[in-house]
Amino acid sequence: MDSIKISVIMGVYNEEEIWVRESIESILNQTYKNLEFVIILDNPENKKLKSVIEEYSKKDNRIRFYINEKNLGLIDTLNKAIGLSNGEYIARMDSDDIAISTRLEEQMNFIINNPEYELIGTKVQYIDDIGKEIHLEDNRVYSYKDIKKYLKYDNPFAHPTIIYKADIVKELGGYDKALYAEDYELIMKFVVNGKKVCNLDKKLLKYRLRDNGISISKKDYQVTTTQFLQKTYKKHLKNNTLYNLNSEELNRLLLKDDSSWNKKIYELHKKALDLGKSNNKISKGFYVLLISIISPKYFTWYKNKVAVKMLFK
Repeated sequence: MDSIKISVIMGVYNEEEIWVRESIESILNQTYKNLEFVIILDNPENKKLKSVIEEYSKKDNRIRFYINEKNLGLIDTLNKAIGLSNGEYIARMDSDDIAISTRLEEQMNFIINNPEYELIGTKVQYIDDIGKEIHLEDNRVYSYKDIKKYLKYDNPFAHPTIIYKADIVKELGGYDKALYAEDYELIMKFVVNGKKVCNLDKKLLKYRLRDNGISISKKDYQVTTTQFLQKTYKKHLKNNTLYNLNSEELNRLLLKDDSSWNKKIYELHKKALDLGKSNNKISKGFYVLLISIISPKYFTWYKNKVAVKMLFK
């Protein structure tokens, strides 16, 4: 089985040193040994993380370490890593997550026994900033049939768990750098273009949930982008056409989002989500109703969440 080479790709920017160390060690300690680890530091000013990664690269020649001359952002960094990869398969990894030691072995076992699948994800165990387990259910769908339906409403994959065929992702053009939901769009490209995908019903990654400081405007852009992708995806499924994204139309929608009014709506939306986490159902319901009345976009967002729960419970 180890005859198939895997390229693990990871971008690093400004994460905590302990997180980066845990992430790197979790890949180097995989039971599957035939891998190269392409790590790109997207912050040339971060001397501390540069030193940490160089320390590991000197100990293990499977690490191929690159430093961007300037900050490119995650999407361009991932596309660069894909271009540098030599493996038959490419596995994603994030620099604040921890891979279970058998992750790659179990994914490759599945691929060898089911070669028709060209992208495979897994379930995750959620953890907090200090690595403590968070008891949240990871209710993913697994089969290609269910994923194909689920994509109409939400993304059924945890991005840092996926592994895909290198030649296919290169053929499809990698990640679209114009998007705020690049992982969701990549899955859609696979499915619309006839590539089989699935999730394994195993928790093979510790996924860190943290407040990453994403701006309100970017969060709002993500909602707009996600809904635009869902419409595009449904259209292609209905017409049985190959995937094609109308970037100009999406950019026009994103320009409309850049207003103080939209930012206020998103603040209400975040308030509703926070209340939901605290089990304050009555207050959450009030905010959901209010936002749904004044913003069709967020009404659609809530409706999709309900649809997923109803269809795949």
